[in-house]
Amino acid sequence: MTELDITGLFAALDIVVMEHIGDGSIQVIGTIPDWFRQLYPNVDMEIGRLRLEEEFSFFELFLDEAEDFWMKNETGRLTSEVWTETDSSGNECTLEALAVCFRGKNILLIESLGASFKKRHAFFQKAKETLLDKEVLEQMIIERTANLRNTMEDLRKALDAIVHVLALTVEVRDPYTAGHQRRVANLARAIATEMGLLEEVAESIYMGGVIHDLGKISVPVELLSKPSRLSENEFNLIKDHPQVGYNILKNIKFPWDIARMVLQHHEKMDGSGYPQGLSGEDIFLEARILTIADIVEAMASHRPYRPALGIDKALEEISINKGKFYDTEAANACLRVFKDKEFEFK
Repeated sequence: MTELDITGLFAALDIVVMEHIGDGSIQVIGTIPDWFRQLYPNVDMEIGRLRLEEEFSFFELFLDEAEDFWMKNETGRLTSEVWTETDSSGNECTLEALAVCFRGKNILLIESLGASFKKRHAFFQKAKETLLDKEVLEQMIIERTANLRNTMEDLRKALDAIVHVLALTVEVRDPYTAGHQRRVANLARAIATEMGLLEEVAESIYMGGVIHDLGKISVPVELLSKPSRLSENEFNLIKDHPQVGYNILKNIKFPWDIARMVLQHHEKMDGSGYPQGLSGEDIFLEARILTIADIVEAMASHRPYRPALGIDKALEEISINKGKFYDTEAANACLRVFKDKEFEFK
């Protein structure tokens, strides 16, 4: 299994991750990117610490808010506005910051959005382990790896842990995605079982469902929770997320082709889907199942721009468009799961 280089990943993604220390200072975790050094040359880069009283303009103001947030032991997260600062060479840098209490630690992230703020660069699509500091994630991987005994059960448990960590990277940024991926995964597994697919295949579809929206880590937070309809350009940014998720997962050696499931989960049987415009049997069966589960859950649930349409409306959509947009066998299995097996989202 590919081992993630967390320090290198943070630097490559132009993210600085810091922990608020009891003495009032901020401890930088991992590599400090060049843009951060240029913006804040007075920070002691050798020991990786900075103090709240340093002059950091808007950043200083957000640090003050974050300190209040941590002192109150708030749940959830505190997100800054996007702002722009100019470094000593006159280069502008667009930034966004986030504060969160995670497992007893006060974590602060600051990200350079760069020139790709409105159209993300392909390399930016690496997994952001935003809430887990380097030591916690590395220890989890080491412990999982040490306990493997070349049995399928041990492998499944390790993969399950990693998949859910990846899912967390999306859900922490988007409250409407939190729970959506899990519900899609449960329905997709139920559909696969109803179709008579092997248990291992059904389990692989569940795994793919849990992280099918992983690529949304590339989408600006304000678009994920926008309370009105997206513009064409904004929707085009959203439409990049299957490719982004694929880019993140393609080099991780899962025993199933989860990367292809994620890439194709918005394809349609008539070729009208995205990102590749595939049609019919060219679409991975597992992805065809995920597509149906994703549509049903999305329509049945509340979204920032509309109330829930309800499960009856969602099943009507599947029934009307099976064979056109949706795989007929998978669509029929979905309808039976609800009508005969009384499946419910939990």
